Amino acid sequence: MMTRREIASVAERERRRPGRRRSERGYVAVTTAILMILFVAIAALGIDTAIWFTRANQLQRAADAAALAGVTKMPRFTDAKALAIQTATNNRFDASQVTVEMIPNSPRQLRVKVAASVPSFFGTFLHSGTNLVREATAEYVPKIELGSKLNAIGTGNNSVYGAQGFWLSINGFCAPKENGDRFASYFEGNLTGTPRCDDLTAPATRNNEYPGDAAAEYTYVVNLPCPDASNPCTAMTPTDYAVDIFDPWFDRTNESVDVNPFDYSLYPTEYVNAAATLTANLRDDDGNILGTAGYGSCGEAAVACADVANATWHPMFVIPAGRPAGRYRIEMRSSPREAYSYGTNSFGLAVHAAGLPGPCAGPTCPTISGETSMSVYANTTGTADFYLAKLSPARYYRGKKIRVRLWDPGEGAQTIQILAPTNAAAPGDYVPTAFTYGGGDPGIASYPNSDNNWTSAGAVTALDVSGLASTLPDALTPAAPWPASDRINDSRYNGRMVEMKLQIPTDYGCASPIPPCVEVNPPLDGWYKIRYISSFPFDVTTWSVDIVGDPVHLVHE
Repeated sequence: MMTRREIASVAERERRRPGRRRSERGYVAVTTAILMILFVAIAALGIDTAIWFTRANQLQRAADAAALAGVTKMPRFTDAKALAIQTATNNRFDASQVTVEMIPNSPRQLRVKVAASVPSFFGTFLHSGTNLVREATAEYVPKIELGSKLNAIGTGNNSVYGAQGFWLSINGFCAPKENGDRFASYFEGNLTGTPRCDDLTAPATRNNEYPGDAAAEYTYVVNLPCPDASNPCTAMTPTDYAVDIFDPWFDRTNESVDVNPFDYSLYPTEYVNAAATLTANLRDDDGNILGTAGYGSCGEAAVACADVANATWHPMFVIPAGRPAGRYRIEMRSSPREAYSYGTNSFGLAVHAAGLPGPCAGPTCPTISGETSMSVYANTTGTADFYLAKLSPARYYRGKKIRVRLWDPGEGAQTIQILAPTNAAAPGDYVPTAFTYGGGDPGIASYPNSDNNWTSAGAVTALDVSGLASTLPDALTPAAPWPASDRINDSRYNGRMVEMKLQIPTDYGCASPIPPCVEVNPPLDGWYKIRYISSFPFDVTTWSVDIVGDPVHLVHE
């Protein structure tokens, strides 16, 4: 039996137990409440962070788009800034949120910053919000300049501006593509036999690189120097600049007499109209037309035309003083669907301060060059070096691959080399450089958008284009889309394409091969040359040079 004391102890324990349980229930409730607040705060912060992350992505995309759009207007910063801001506003950002900056000493780069204040939607008791800024830097690699670093291009053997060994040229609409003009000829396989210039739907003869019903054109860039040497230039030109053209009416021009025996021997009845009617536009860097010129078709038999046109320079355009310095473009085209236009017009172009014709070299002189592609008529035998392409500023091309396409180089040439600039102070300031090459058939429908139609070979420093015993076996070179018997002076690349690819060194334009790169101007301002070793002249070839990759791209700093 329990004693009185034991009974009292048990009673006391029973009396105290409910109170302790109530105390434990209060502790759990408080702990749960604290944890719930913490969980809600974490969830709110997580939601806000996700919103900020989404908004940051929107800012980055807007900055990328604005930089890529605006940089195409550089080095004209005012226009570039306006286009960048407009692009950002199209992406629902106010102009006050956008900052556009030039990059020092980089006139073809543009930096865009987009800023926005993002409030805290759920976690206001922890954070009022954040300020986000995203930026992007874009670079625009301009189209590669071709053919000349001087104030004249395509001067043949002309004495006024100095002989360059080739004329600029452009085929008439009816002239065959196998004559050497890749773009301006409407027909292929039109070299011999009955001339075809009537059936514009015949698929077997259509040049698939002719631009529809529009006239094919070649563009030449006039660069007017900046009067105050600022970079980018914001000054206006202090004087008028004249653009002249040499003898645009005729086919196969030379210094003293116009001869076109090739056309005459094939089409004597159309001899007077052998060449094509040319038209030209002068445009500013925004594409606005500032002037138009035209030159009628005539041959040697047209005495009246010869009296005014033979072997002389003629005024073409005037860019008046007070215009922005920088780039202007001349578009040259032959008339589409012109009857009897079987010939090739050969001509030259020059730019000079008004009243001061003649050669000019140096930083204060204007220059004129081709852009991306140009058709040339070489009238030089032996070894001839021509300016091919300007790869400067070096940072645009460093480590990149440059593609050179030569259409129909197999008539007059025996060997072709690409020459790289070296030390300008050395006697041999150009040396042959290695390239890989391939040949293709432009008659295949997928050309030139597919590499599947190209045969290729390893790196060489000289390419034999003279005969069928070339380094490419006959079996690897597809037949031309016209019979081989119809081709004159048959050789491996006569009426075909050869593609050459140059790998530009990763330290090109650097003071030392050891990183980081310290920029220096490349030798001879980065002008590469092409060397023709030929047995006879009279070879029309189309040169095209471009950089492999997107010319407008973001720069990751």
